[in-house]
Amino acid sequence: MTLQIWHHCVIKDFDEDCNEDRAMILIGLYRQEHKELLRPLVACGRNSDGALSEELFPFYAEELARDSNEFVTILATSSPKDQSYICEWAATGDGGGMPSEVTHKVLGNLRKVGGSVATRCARSYKVGNQDVKENDRDHSEQPAQK
Repeated sequence: MTLQIWHHCVIKDFDEDCNEDRAMILIGLYRQEHKELLRPLVACGRNSDGALSEELFPFYAEELARDSNEFVTILATSSPKDQSYICEWAATGDGGGMPSEVTHKVLGNLRKVGGSVATRCARSYKVGNQDVKENDRDHSEQPAQK
């Protein structure tokens, strides 16, 4: 049932059933060796809202750090524009960015994979990472409100 609802989220559009709770269930199943779930988990990132993004985007970064080959293979089925978005979003994690050791691992893995999709992904990941750093810097430079 969860996968049928998730399929609707990927094919149609986001609705109240496309939420972080369902994502957590599918991520948990994926981690229990249900590798067929990676494609719909990646595909749904295009339609995610804030709470769902907080689950999906760190998962994307973790998967890029763990097995970039598999992730890039799935990513290659998306348009170049979606590939860029997904990798940029992965770098943002849950909104606060990913730890530097994850970023180094992701970028190193993508270099090893090679090819146009991995190169595009690495470039976009760097953009997302830089955007988070700039956003953090902008917020830290603002005077405290009294």
